[in-house]
Amino acid sequence: MAQKAIIIVLLFSYFPFSSPENHTLLHCCTAMSGFEGFPDYMDIEMVDGQDWSLYTSITKMKVPLDPFVKEHLDPKHWDNSTEESARLELVVTTIFDFIKLHNNETAGAHVFQMSISCWWDDKTHAKGSSEASVYDGLDFVWSGPVAHVSNGLSGKDEIEPTYLQECTGQLKKYVTSGKEYLNRKVPPDVLLFFSYSSNSSVVCHATGFYPKRMNITWKKDGQVMKEDVGPILPNGDGTFQIRAMITVSPEEMMKSNFTCEVEHVSGLIIKTLSEENGSSIVIVIAILAGIVIVAGIGIVAGIGKFFWTRTRTQNETRLAPQRRQDQEAASKCCVKFSDLQNGTNLSGSDTPLMTNPDNIPCYS
Repeated sequence: MAQKAIIIVLLFSYFPFSSPENHTLLHCCTAMSGFEGFPDYMDIEMVDGQDWSLYTSITKMKVPLDPFVKEHLDPKHWDNSTEESARLELVVTTIFDFIKLHNNETAGAHVFQMSISCWWDDKTHAKGSSEASVYDGLDFVWSGPVAHVSNGLSGKDEIEPTYLQECTGQLKKYVTSGKEYLNRKVPPDVLLFFSYSSNSSVVCHATGFYPKRMNITWKKDGQVMKEDVGPILPNGDGTFQIRAMITVSPEEMMKSNFTCEVEHVSGLIIKTLSEENGSSIVIVIAILAGIVIVAGIGIVAGIGKFFWTRTRTQNETRLAPQRRQDQEAASKCCVKFSDLQNGTNLSGSDTPLMTNPDNIPCYS
């Protein structure tokens, strides 16, 4: 069977956006079986939406993913963190094995995902934490049989409060050592151009900004327009991008004034649409292609694309999969496997660690 390497792209839509005082730490823990060439377990750690560290069952090491993190944290930190990650791996994989056994699903492809997240306000010192789980794409509710798994591990009781308390303590250390870096403000570059698919569709594209929070608005003669706004996406270098599109006829453009307003903590940027914007489309497309390449390079450095999924189908044979009422404030993450040509090496060496067969299900 032909083998294809994969790239797992990063997207985070967990937690409300962090203010300069309110910081967040997220662990995306994924245990999987039945996927040839994939690690059985991986844990991606993120601080305020920034790629921080990675641990997999293949490397058995917690390694920094951001140059700043690698430079400013004591090397001994990674030894201690590796031990913590190994303990968490044991808990998550044991729960995963128990769920499969309980559901009589020990064969085939299955995925269990757990997000452990916390926040801390470095001004008021208020703090909080949450946990959420998914099994094969369905929200997972902890029930009696799983609450106390075998082998001396206490399942959810092991994670709450122990790991959630550790999460807050670890976040404080990260914020203390990287406060200037985490609180930086990088303004966006804003481009206006006509869509290559339609001469009447105009795109306002903001890219290269940090932090993540951003408002983008099209206005016609000062009045807010109905627009098609895409999600905020990562660039792969720690910054973000977003775009908003409107439909404008040549006649409208001659009669009215169209502006795109981009509001960010770094300042307000206003761009006015003119006929000259259309001549730059080829250049803009080249720039956007470059952004995609940069994002790909960031992904190849080792991160995966994470987003939470909720499927509408219900499987009564599963162990209590249903929508959790208490998960609305929980951080959310889920692995989506993208069957792409060029692969990623999670360890940073030249030997690919992850290959996948042609048909890998995606729980989305």
